[in-house]
Amino acid sequence: MTKTNSFFHKLLFLLVVVGVLPLFIIGLLTYGFSRELFLEQYSRQALARVNGVAENLDRLAEEYGNIIGTLAEDPGIREAIAGGLEERRADIEQRIHLLLAGRTIKPSVYVLDRKGRLSFGTDELPAVYNPVRQSGWGIFRIAHEDGPRPKVYAHRHETAGGRVATLSLIQTLEDGQGEPIGYVIADLYRDDLERMLLQEDMLFSTSYLVLDRYGFTVLHTARPELEGTLDRIGYRKKMEESEEEVRTWRDEGGEHILFFAESGRTGLSVIGRTPYAVVQQSTSYIRILFASAAVISLLASLALAYSMAKRMSTPIIELVKGMKRVSRGDFSARVSAGGNDEFGLLGSGFNQMTEQIEKLLRSVKEEHRRFRIAESKALQAQINPHFIYNTLDLIKWSAKMNETAQVGTIVTQLGRLLRGVIHVGREKVPVREEMELVDSYMNIQKIRFSDRLFFHFRIDPDIMEATIPRFTIHPLVENAIVHGFENKNGKMFLMVSGYRQDGNLVFEIIDNGIGMTPETIERVFTEQNGESTGILNVHKRIQLYYGESYGIRISSEPGKGSVVTVVMPQQGVMPQQGVMPQQGGEPHAESRGH
Repeated sequence: MTKTNSFFHKLLFLLVVVGVLPLFIIGLLTYGFSRELFLEQYSRQALARVNGVAENLDRLAEEYGNIIGTLAEDPGIREAIAGGLEERRADIEQRIHLLLAGRTIKPSVYVLDRKGRLSFGTDELPAVYNPVRQSGWGIFRIAHEDGPRPKVYAHRHETAGGRVATLSLIQTLEDGQGEPIGYVIADLYRDDLERMLLQEDMLFSTSYLVLDRYGFTVLHTARPELEGTLDRIGYRKKMEESEEEVRTWRDEGGEHILFFAESGRTGLSVIGRTPYAVVQQSTSYIRILFASAAVISLLASLALAYSMAKRMSTPIIELVKGMKRVSRGDFSARVSAGGNDEFGLLGSGFNQMTEQIEKLLRSVKEEHRRFRIAESKALQAQINPHFIYNTLDLIKWSAKMNETAQVGTIVTQLGRLLRGVIHVGREKVPVREEMELVDSYMNIQKIRFSDRLFFHFRIDPDIMEATIPRFTIHPLVENAIVHGFENKNGKMFLMVSGYRQDGNLVFEIIDNGIGMTPETIERVFTEQNGESTGILNVHKRIQLYYGESYGIRISSEPGKGSVVTVVMPQQGVMPQQGVMPQQGGEPHAESRGH
């Protein structure tokens, strides 16, 4: 086998080196070159789109800067603001709407005086615009820098209509002497800016981040919850430290390719973020092409090697597989034993060996099955004489006392018992059938003990058709009568209950007999026990069928009675023929819970 494997592997190795290895090296180099070329082209296109976004911001700022500049230079607006002319509201707001007409992005535009007492606009003036309270800082500080021209200010506030403004343009209004008398403000909304950014169609799930010169997050398409906060990651700082417009960087969202551009007019920085893993996936086509070529070459080499080594390797491989199946217990394993050489003789010998072992195992299993059936019937045979002897004794005394009606009842019940005992072809019977035998037996004992004996059955109707080993309940009931009530004075109570619990069938035979000591209970489960053989036999039969985790347990106290509990798994269910009603005498409190 060692020589066969050595030859086979040498041939495969030679073919791989000659045929596959050069192709693998060339494919690997091609893949690396193509990957770098793709990344370079993608970076160039993505950077162009990010620069396009920055240019769009510049055009937006210029377009709406011209609008607010026009409004700031309007003599009628200046006069209305300077004179506090509220009656010109409709005319001024109409001028504002006319300037905004036909534009795709419609900001909210406000004109207000320097004290914030008079304002005109397309919407209700937001509370954040209070020139008195905010004098000298924020948007109103920016408005007074570098003369009366439009300024861009990044902040975040919500209008009365529920829209979020994230970028504003502002310009001061001046009177004829150049003194500021008011402000013109245009609020650009987040959703409009996001639509404008996403017009630049980017590949590979690229997101945009817009920062102002102070690191304030104006827009973040991937994580909107960061908008309105300072740049904690340090994108702008990294951009200022490096002159590279494209770089790979790992942040809290993983490794990304970043594309930097800056809006010259607004001072805003635009950053495109593409997950590096997504870009990597785009190179999978070349990788698949290379892998396919490698697989095809490898398969061709293996086919050639297989055709040359087939006759030497196949018999050994089959024999090894057969031995593995045998080691797992599958003795039906056979190998093809063609040929008259040593391999053919070895295969024939292996087949003969497994065939003989398989026959032996079948013989052992059949003997074990017969032994189990014989032992079960032997245990049943030990149970039957007990109740037959007691019943015949009762018939004898009843006949001596000329109680013919009573004798007839006893004989009828005995007949039912004998039918159940004689028909032993089935190893298991439904609970209903077992309880019918117990009912016949208890009716006989009721006659025997007269009005001293009371019994009650409490069987869950759902388990009546479940199957149990034959003579499971009857011997235990008989044991309670014979050993629990024979020497007891006064009334005797016995109850048989049955129910399902945790997938098992549980039966309890409860009596108020003379009870047992712990020593007596221990003797019940020993082979030397001369009495109560019914309990031991039932216990052994249950374990024979289901295993040692099932069987009988006894709880008893001298003078207070006993509880015999039978536990077995619920398995088969017989076809339902009706539910057995509760039978027997009235239950008594003393017949429960001992």
